Amino acid sequence: MFKSNYTVMEMIFQNYPPGFEALITILLGVLIVALVILVAMMVWVYKDAQKRNMNAAVWLLIVFVAGPCGCVIYLMVREPERPLNPSYQQQPSFSQQPPPVTTGSNIYCPSCGRELSKDTTFCTGCGSKIR
Repeated sequence: MFKSNYTVMEMIFQNYPPGFEALITILLGVLIVALVILVAMMVWVYKDAQKRNMNAAVWLLIVFVAGPCGCVIYLMVREPERPLNPSYQQQPSFSQQPPPVTTGSNIYCPSCGRELSKDTTFCTGCGSKIR
């Protein structure tokens, strides 16, 4: 049997200049880090595109092909984020609400305009405090 004092790596790199093994190791490390960053960008773009009701699969493919340039393009053209409930509108705080409008025996909510009875404390339509 053939006996050698060389390791497998030494046998592979024995015909290359000194330091070549270290260079290959560094390049392999940089490649692995770049792939991890690319996968992280793809996951983020996919989830963000879904949240914004955009075609997530197409944007995933664009970022996969174009890399960081695709991510920059996505950031420039993405649609604004939509609230979970489209009918939701943030109500002003209680201190900012105008007083309720009164006409005859009923009052009207200052936030949504719904007609309410005079003894109402909260609006039955939007939940705003009346008094």
